[in-house]
This record gives sequence, structure tokens and C-alpha cells, in this order.
Amino acid sequence: MDTFFHRREFEGRKEWLELNLLDILRGNKTIHFTDDPYELFDFDMTASTVLSYGEIKTVHRPYFKYPNFQIDYNKLKNLQVISKQMDRVPYLVCFFEDYTIVWDITSIDLEERKYSQFCTSTTADYYKGKREKEEVWLTIDEAIYKRQKRAAARQ
Repeated sequence: MDTFFHRREFEGRKEWLELNLLDILRGNKTIHFTDDPYELFDFDMTASTVLSYGEIKTVHRPYFKYPNFQIDYNKLKNLQVISKQMDRVPYLVCFFEDYTIVWDITSIDLEERKYSQFCTSTTADYYKGKREKEEVWLTIDEAIYKRQKRAAARQ
């Protein structure tokens, strides 16, 4: 099945693998990607003694086009819950056109920043009309890792 959603999932996984490739080749890190893109997380990773689960997003826009990044509340809340149950660190990895940003969402209070917004679609069912969803926002200042992409830096 070659859908837009699946292509974006593959793009993000490929970028995450490339970003971590040296550590993997040195034996310092392992990454396992889930088979089902609708899982609660996209990858599990072991780096030294840190075990983590993570969600990967490929965002086809520059990060600074909007003042913060909004994402589905339930996706991050579920990632926090399963990570805590399994004693892992929950990461959100986003590949924007101009930045790669990673958030550790362990201690981000999702409840205090939750809000409702009408969205035009969702990856779960691609609902054609507007649908109210709960969202949360994250800023680049909260990130544990941020790197401007080379092509964006030259512009």
C-alpha cells in the first residue's frame, strides 16, 4: 500500500536511521522500527543504558512558519503512559524542512497545554470534513536536541 501517510512514515524512519547511523555501526545504539505505522510508537531504541520509545513525524514545512508545533494530545499521552509502564523514555522526533527536533516528553505536562481545535483530517481515518480534536503544543526551547538542516542554513 503506497499512500501519502506511509511515504511520510518511511521518510521519517529513514532520516532517524541516518541521524543515528554512526552510533549503530559503533555498537552504541540499536533501533527497532514497528511494523505497523498505527502502533502507539514508531520505534524502540537502546542507547547505552537508556531505553526509549519514540514517535517520528515528517513535517513538510519549516519549523518557524508557526510559533510552535501542535500534535495530537492522545498520541503523546499514550506514548507517555506506555513508556512509563515499560520504564522507557518517550521521545517525539520531528523532521521539519529546516530543523530536526527531538523532545523528551517525560516531564512535559500535556494536561496544562491541551486544547481543542477543528482539524481537516486525521491519519486514523482521513475524515473529509472538519473534526474537533484535542491537541497540545511544543516549542523548540523545550527540545533536548535541535539541529538546523544544512540546506536550510545555506538559504
